[in-house]
This record gives sequence, C-alpha cells and structure tokens, in this order.
Amino acid sequence: MKVCASPRDRDPASVQVLWESDEKLGELIVWGNGMAGIQAADVYSGVIVRNNRQVLTREDVASAFDRLISSAKK
Repeated sequence: MKVCASPRDRDPASVQVLWESDEKLGELIVWGNGMAGIQAADVYSGVIVRNNRQVLTREDVASAFDRLISSAKK
C-alpha cells in the first residue's frame, strides 16, 4: 500500500492511496473539497470498477477505504 499527498499548491488538495496484489489494483483519492474517487481493477480480466462519492466525515473516508479494499479483493 502506498499513500501520497498532492503538492501543497494544488486546489483542491488530495491524498491518494494505492493498493495492489498479484490479481487486483485499487486506488482511492480523497480531495479537500469532500469528494472521493475509488477505482479497482482485475489484472486478469481487465474489469475496472469506478465509484465517486462525497466524504464529509472520518466515517465516510473509512467507508470509502473499506470499499476500495473490498472491491480490490473481489
């Protein structure tokens, strides 16, 4: 798992979480404006699942992260 923050001069600022295994790839980006993007890909089939959602609380961010991990494990 890799976590990266956007450069300080980006507006909105963001944090990116990358997750990968031999079979799956996943990405969660949370922007400072309250939006999050979740992507998960199956390496072998090429199937990509994308989801955007609003995240306003820590619980929302935790839920988005859980969705990333569960999508990447399927």
